[in-house]
Amino acid sequence: MSDVSETVPGARFGSIINEIARWGSSELINLSHAIGEIVDRRGAARQPSLKQIKEAVAAASGIAVEDMSSERRDRDVKRPRKVAMALCKHLTLAGYPRIARAFGRQPGSAQRASQQMEPLIAYVGKTLPGDATVKDWAVNMLAAYEQVVGQD
Repeated sequence: MSDVSETVPGARFGSIINEIARWGSSELINLSHAIGEIVDRRGAARQPSLKQIKEAVAAASGIAVEDMSSERRDRDVKRPRKVAMALCKHLTLAGYPRIARAFGRQPGSAQRASQQMEPLIAYVGKTLPGDATVKDWAVNMLAAYEQVVGQD
């Protein structure tokens, strides 16, 4: 299994656009410099891969990585799959089609899972340090799942 204990950003790089939108036009003259500063400030040296996220969530939930892409729909597989898809969207720049392919699903399924997990990501994000690992995210999201999302 690859090393999933690397530090990951607490938010997607896509939110950089929102931060830049708040800057004045004079500050946008050198856009590449501005983006570099934001990335450096966040300490986001490298994104985890989709495979690393799948492996971390599978390990935290006690299921096989292959189950993430299976047709199984029982709670023991469905919850970790939703958490993993949401983390893929939250911690990487991957779009829904790419995330869906990684899980053998349709893009709408990846989008729905990510949207359903938004309150959980927000809840867990408040409790985790900025240098939390993918495994930290997975463990905490799975532990708080029912409390925040409810039973499925």
